[in-house]
Amino acid sequence: MVSAEIVKNGWQQFYKISDGDKEALCARVTGVTGMYPKPALPYWAAKQAAQYAVSNHNIIGAHLDNDDEDGAIAAIKGAPWATRDKAGDKGTRVHRACEDILGGLLVDSKGIEGHLKGFREFLELTTPQLVGKPETIVANLSLNYAGTRDLIFEIDGSRYLVDIKTSAGGDYQNYDLQLAAYRFAEFGIEAGKKVEVPQVDGAFILHLRPRSWGIFKAQADQR
Repeated sequence: MVSAEIVKNGWQQFYKISDGDKEALCARVTGVTGMYPKPALPYWAAKQAAQYAVSNHNIIGAHLDNDDEDGAIAAIKGAPWATRDKAGDKGTRVHRACEDILGGLLVDSKGIEGHLKGFREFLELTTPQLVGKPETIVANLSLNYAGTRDLIFEIDGSRYLVDIKTSAGGDYQNYDLQLAAYRFAEFGIEAGKKVEVPQVDGAFILHLRPRSWGIFKAQADQR
């Protein structure tokens, strides 16, 4: 019996992979890639803080009227991370809805109609065949990492590792590393058993936005 669960160690999260009486604590793939420098992040955070201060000047003014400078600063400082968390929640909904569409299930599309329209257009255009299960945990114990792979599709006789992204921008260098980690995992976990990781011919990002979608090739190799 093989299992995987996310565990916390302070502010960090890991995958605990259990295989009988053996356990391994593995770094999360997205945790590792998230540590790489993101030059645009300070500018994005500053813009989010400024937009919050302007849009919520009455709230900031109320803090200042009550001599609560610390409260005003905390509200402005926390704005970027509140925006990030909200976007993350929407991204999770999009992922789950796409999985439901592939499974022929009813989907709650409220608030993500545009994203799902793009996904359905992608399916109609490419007529992909799903390989394996969506949202499969994969691990590489030799390199001590684990993560959750989105999809593998077969399109026109070739297999592709696919990762769905919903964010406004794209840090494609980190996406390359993320997809390479999934591609070269040693095994997957399904229904309590180790399963072989399917070989693929390439990888790409399926970028779903409210009013558009696109495909971006990933350099998911062993460089």
